[in-house]
Amino acid sequence: MFDWARIAASHQDIAKLYIGELREPDYSFLPGREYQYRWYVAPRVRAPKLPAVFLHIMTGDDPTGELHDHDWDNVSLVLAGRMIETCAFDCKRPFERALTQGFVLYRLATDRHSLRLDGCPYAMTLFAVGPKVRDNKTYKVQE
Repeated sequence: MFDWARIAASHQDIAKLYIGELREPDYSFLPGREYQYRWYVAPRVRAPKLPAVFLHIMTGDDPTGELHDHDWDNVSLVLAGRMIETCAFDCKRPFERALTQGFVLYRLATDRHSLRLDGCPYAMTLFAVGPKVRDNKTYKVQE
């Protein structure tokens, strides 16, 4: 069960804008040791070329801290909380950046990164992905 009581009322209101009433997540990363939850805002049901949009609430750091990439180009909008993102683009040396409320970022599928919370109990993002462009992530969470 997702504990909405640990999410500030003002942030619950933001979540409601995207998912309607507060409900259980559609997906949990690493069941039994959850660190991130996903709600479908605009799932890619029968149109794989269209974008998909998710609400994510992160309650812990990426489990290994290793950099990973995705199968699609993506955009994140930080709705609440603070995170530190470690990134490495074009095989360059990794760097860190702070992601705070209102921050918008675009990543290519090949951009490697990892996320960790920055002194707050959770962070909430709107995460949009484009069509699948590859199927060879450098890191994948084992479920």
